[in-house]
Amino acid sequence: MSFNIRYGTANDGDNAWPLRRDLVLRVIRDFEPTVLGLQEALRFQLDEIGAEFPEFGEVGVGRVDGIEAGEYSAILYDRRRLELLSSSTFWLSDTPEVVGSMSWGNRITRIVTWARFRNRVNDTAFYVFNTHWDHESQPSRERSAGLLIERIAARGVASPVLVMGDFNAGEDNPAFRRLIAADTANGVEAVPLADAFRTLQREATDVGTFNGFTGERTGDKIDAVLVSPSWKVLEAEIVRFNDDGRYPSDHFPVTAVVVGPRGVVHRPAESLDAMEAEAHVGDVATVCGYVASTRYVTSGRWSTYLDLGRAFPDQGLTVWIRGVNRARFVERPEWVYRNKVICATGRIERDQGKPVIIVRQPDELWVVDY
Repeated sequence: MSFNIRYGTANDGDNAWPLRRDLVLRVIRDFEPTVLGLQEALRFQLDEIGAEFPEFGEVGVGRVDGIEAGEYSAILYDRRRLELLSSSTFWLSDTPEVVGSMSWGNRITRIVTWARFRNRVNDTAFYVFNTHWDHESQPSRERSAGLLIERIAARGVASPVLVMGDFNAGEDNPAFRRLIAADTANGVEAVPLADAFRTLQREATDVGTFNGFTGERTGDKIDAVLVSPSWKVLEAEIVRFNDDGRYPSDHFPVTAVVVGPRGVVHRPAESLDAMEAEAHVGDVATVCGYVASTRYVTSGRWSTYLDLGRAFPDQGLTVWIRGVNRARFVERPEWVYRNKVICATGRIERDQGKPVIIVRQPDELWVVDY
């Protein structure tokens, strides 16, 4: 999820931060992002979000002093699923390592925060870059595109890339077009990027993402999640949630569900078998076992069931795939897992006296290859 949450000290009257904070938290809670790129976030807003979601780790600095002053382009990540390997922030200027530097006609400091993560589920790594381009200076936006292209191309490891941001540039803006055109920068070959939303909704025209707290959607699509070629996009959305006409921010958040390279597919040494799950209720764990039976129920929030054990109803544990997100598993509907040994990563809970493990995304569930 990429989300410009509007800085919390803005004089927005009825849309001031204290009056819409719960709406922002609700959007985040409903989508349950593994990675959340924020723009215009101030330190106290990050603290309030972190208090609500203690599972999030945080990467980023304030753009004014490189510590806490000013807005962040912060990256929040689910520590249960991701391990932070490295991270940093650079300034969009001729001197990107100089804190607070500006060079290209922008009157406001602009930054990029990046991080490299390891997916704990399948032991693969990927990069995330999060940015907020200038709202006034076109030269700044174009130079920002060039520097971002350079930094992505120069990353230390050739891992997949996600780019998130409020680009303050529509899809036809030369700066944004350059970013996704696999252009070169200073002789460095660029990593091709695609807008996740456009990979699935090429013909959509009602795509404005700046709404000014009104719900307006006819403007430019200036917020995006961009993906390098090794990602497959399963879902992508402009989230227009509102509560009786009250909007969480003056921007719509944008989301994408993506699947990257599978990596090494195996049963992790630290995984549990289905019978051991009983002793780990409340823990996040990886559980492996034989799928004895499968069920799909069309009503209710939990709709897909994979029963582990010898035979139904003799299962030691049930894997529940959240029905609201079942589309994310379109390549592997429940019957594909039948009579296979699988591993699932999630929180072990108890339902009707039996342990269950809840999964929400495709890479939390995989067939074991020995």
